[in-house]
Amino acid sequence: AFRNTLSFNRNSTVFGMDLTWQDNRSKSILTSGFESRQLQSFINNIRWNITRVYSMSINNENGQKDNQSEYFSNRDYSIRFYSVEPKFSIQPGISFRTTLLYEYLKKENKLGDAGEKTDKHTAGLELKYSSVKRGIFTAKFSLIEIQYNGPENTPVAYEVLEGLKKGRNYTWGVSIQRTLSNSIQVNLNYEGRKPEGTAIIHTGGVQARAFF
Repeated sequence: AFRNTLSFNRNSTVFGMDLTWQDNRSKSILTSGFESRQLQSFINNIRWNITRVYSMSINNENGQKDNQSEYFSNRDYSIRFYSVEPKFSIQPGISFRTTLLYEYLKKENKLGDAGEKTDKHTAGLELKYSSVKRGIFTAKFSLIEIQYNGPENTPVAYEVLEGLKKGRNYTWGVSIQRTLSNSIQVNLNYEGRKPEGTAIIHTGGVQARAFF
């Protein structure tokens, strides 16, 4: 794994920018032979604190993700992707913050003749409340619209659709982080999603940490 970052105005409270290049490669030995993965991407992140209350950030990523399987050719793909995600945050005080976000993501499989393509539009809202005594509460909701030109029951489809379905999807989540004492921290997480044409999927989890 290689990751290199060039920062401009990193310590500034008004404006800053980060440029990151990363190259991650892995190779696994499975019962069906070797499987290799590679991710190369260039990430650009710009942040701007307009005032003490309002702030904005833009994240842009451009790269390629490859997968090669020794025996299963249907698991082979080479996906070019491009995304841009602007965020607008409102934080009137130190405890509460509201974030509006939008993301456009485009993926295209360059391997083979199928030419699977997807265009994904995400609009979301995130609320965060922080308190020294009560802990951290986070809630988020997203509306996701996906256009896809290929079959949905393939490894390539699962990668480009990221586990969702083409059409209209909804995702939401709630998390609570609470410190019970000086050495114990408890996290409660819940996530839900409603893909197009399927039932609602609920996922929950509890995590406890002890600090020594």
